[in-house]
Amino acid sequence: MEDFLQIGAYIDVVVIALVIASGYATTRFWPQPSKLFSTAWKTLIVSAAFVVLYAIIAALSGKQDSNFLLRAFVSYTIATSFYDLILKNFKKKLKNGNNS
Repeated sequence: MEDFLQIGAYIDVVVIALVIASGYATTRFWPQPSKLFSTAWKTLIVSAAFVVLYAIIAALSGKQDSNFLLRAFVSYTIATSFYDLILKNFKKKLKNGNNS
């Protein structure tokens, strides 16, 4: 339980950056509404591909440990929440401020 309370040990900054970049790339380069996939699903698919690539590179370099999947899940959750709660509103304010 003590290890679980140390949330910083379960955060992977690279995964967070990959998820946020994937969300940006998804909305920028795959903007058409899709009947099959919502924006959230598209972000999940693209970010999962990038995180798997990152995991392969980390495994080949010997830097991956047994907690990688847990860190990736926690980091994905934090990144998507950070985007929805903070970055999305910040982008709207910047866009509205530029149009005034």
